Amino acid sequence: MGSFARFLGIIFISTMLFSCGRTGSSDDKGSAGPDFIPPAKPASLTVQSLDDGVIFSWPKNSEKDIAGYLLYYGEETASSTVIRVDVGNVSTYAVHSLKNGSLYTFYHRAYDKSGNLGPFSDPISAIPDDQSAPAVPSQFKLTENDLNNYIELSWKNPSNADLAGIVIRRKENNFPSGPQDGTVVYQGLAETFRDTAVLANKRYYYRIFAYDEIPNYSSGTVSDSERSGIIVK
Repeated sequence: MGSFARFLGIIFISTMLFSCGRTGSSDDKGSAGPDFIPPAKPASLTVQSLDDGVIFSWPKNSEKDIAGYLLYYGEETASSTVIRVDVGNVSTYAVHSLKNGSLYTFYHRAYDKSGNLGPFSDPISAIPDDQSAPAVPSQFKLTENDLNNYIELSWKNPSNADLAGIVIRRKENNFPSGPQDGTVVYQGLAETFRDTAVLANKRYYYRIFAYDEIPNYSSGTVSDSERSGIIVK
């Protein structure tokens, strides 16, 4: 990958510091002398995207003297910093506080009880995925204007930082079942809308949803004022 050389250049110094002066005996052969044999290249990571993070798993190395694994990762940008984490002797690990929608590259390597560092695993890339929907819009109200034959809609937007918009759907026979059901009446970030595309002597049902940039949709809510629909007279 294009950033692999940059990764290696940065982590070479940390590798030397980590392993400098650390020797011991190999419990594979029972030798009393120093062990300079590094662990084998670990199996590639498998990754699952989370909201603001990722979770990894991998098969452990077969060597008996494995002491743990070092995980390296960074965002795929020109100014990114490579982060190294000693995750210990485990086979699964989660990284949090990442940017949703950004591309990250990850590597890991094993180290043994003598401080020998093995080669890097093959790189793997992942994009944290926002799976959390905004909160439900509140105070959704409908007011029918029988003089001019329109319905006034009002609501309060949720305060989520990643709120991308509000969508209101309308049907004539029952409430819309979800954010893709029914006619789109309004979509945007306002908190009021006048629905003039209605006819007299008909009952209309509305449901409101909030969504983010993914988009994840909130559960829909209907108006507190007219839960059985509203009739234009």
